[in-house]
Amino acid sequence: MATILSIIPYHFYPPVGGGALRCYNILKEMARDHTVYVVTSQPEDTFTSDEDYTLPERVVIISISKMLLHISGSSACKKVFNAISYRVKKRTLKGPANSFFLASYSAIISLLKDVKFDVIYYESLESVGELSGPIRRFSISFTHIYDAHNVDSILWAQQAKALQNERLMNYANNALQLEKKLFKCIDTFFCCSYEDREKLIRLNELKISGIVVPNGVDISKKPYDDDAFKYSRKNIIFCGSLNYQPNIEGLLWFYTAVLPALKSAIPGLVLTVVGQNASYDHYKALMEDESVNFVGTVPDVNPYYYSASVAIVPLLSGSGTRLKILEAMSLGNPLVTTTVGAEGIRYEDGKHLLIADKPQAFVEQILTLLTDKQKFDTIRQNAQKLVMEIYDWQVIGKSISTQIPVLLKEKYGGR
Repeated sequence: MATILSIIPYHFYPPVGGGALRCYNILKEMARDHTVYVVTSQPEDTFTSDEDYTLPERVVIISISKMLLHISGSSACKKVFNAISYRVKKRTLKGPANSFFLASYSAIISLLKDVKFDVIYYESLESVGELSGPIRRFSISFTHIYDAHNVDSILWAQQAKALQNERLMNYANNALQLEKKLFKCIDTFFCCSYEDREKLIRLNELKISGIVVPNGVDISKKPYDDDAFKYSRKNIIFCGSLNYQPNIEGLLWFYTAVLPALKSAIPGLVLTVVGQNASYDHYKALMEDESVNFVGTVPDVNPYYYSASVAIVPLLSGSGTRLKILEAMSLGNPLVTTTVGAEGIRYEDGKHLLIADKPQAFVEQILTLLTDKQKFDTIRQNAQKLVMEIYDWQVIGKSISTQIPVLLKEKYGGR
C-alpha cells in the first residue's frame, strides 16, 4: 500500500462538472488500496456527508482555505510581503506571487516532514509548475505524477482564438512552456486519451512517459433505460457545462446549422439543454425558442436522459475524453457526435455511436436513429457494453491501483 499526497487547487466535492468528477473518482479509486492525503483550497466545512458521493476512510483532507483568505489582503504592505515570501520560497527573482503556492507551501512541507509519502499527485498543471520544484528540493524519494485532464495549451489557445482574447492566449503560451518541460518536473503523467498522451510526449521530445487513464462513469449511478419505445420520443438532449467554450461553440453551431432542418423533418421535435453556468448573453436565442427546453442546472441529469431519445455532443474543439458521452452511453441514449467530440473513446463508428462532422450529416444521423428502431437499440446496447467493459470507474480504478506499485518499482526497485 502506498501513501499519496494529492494536490487539488480547486473545489471538487461533491463533484459538479467533468473535471471534478474525474478528480473525485480517481481519488476514490486510489483510496481503495492506498492512503491519500489531499491538500486543497476547498473549505473543510464543505466536506459534509453526501448521499450520492462519499469519501473513503483512507482519504485525509487538509484544507488551506483559511490561509488563502489570510494572504489575500490587498494592502500595499501585504502585496510586498507576499511577493518577497513567494520569491524566497520559490528561489526565483521574478514572477507574480501565486496565492495557492503561498497558502499550501507550509502545509505541504509540514506534511512531508511528518508522513513518509511514496507519490506526489498533481491535479493541475499550475500545481506542477508551482510546487514540484520545492517538493523535489525537500526530497528526491517521491514519484511525481501529473493528471493531465487536457493538453492545457491547446485548450486555452482554442478558447483564445474563438474569443479573440489576448489574456487567454497568454495563458496558452505559459501552459505550453510548462508542458514542454514536464519531463523536468514529474516522473510520468496520467491523461484521458492516447491522442493527449502522444501530444505531451512529443512536446517533451520523447523524454517522458504517459499512462492513459480514461474518464469513466459510475454505472451504478447511471442505470440503463430499457424502454422499448425510447426511439420514438421527439426529444433530443445536450448535457454539459454551459460556460465551457467548446460547448458554447458546439451547441450554437448545432442550433443554427442543424436544428432547423431537423425540426422541418420531424414536427414537434424538442431540444433539451441541461447544464450549469449558462449565460443569457450566449444562449439568448435558445432560451427564447419554444422548441428548446432550456433547463440549465439540475440536481440529477438522469431523468432528462430518460425522457429523451438521442443524445448529441456537437463539439468542434477541445481535448480529453467527454464524460457526457460515457454518461449517455451508460444511461441508454444513442449518440451522434463529431470526430472531435468522440476523441479519446475507443469506439467504432456505426457500432457504438454515430459520427457527423458536417451539418447535413448530423441531421441524417439523428433522423436515422429516430426512424430505425433496430439501429437505435443496437447502437445503445453496444455502447452500454463498451462502458461496462472499459469505462466503469471500478474497472479504471483497478488499473490505477496496478499502475502505482509498478511506477514505484520502476523508479526505485520497490520499497
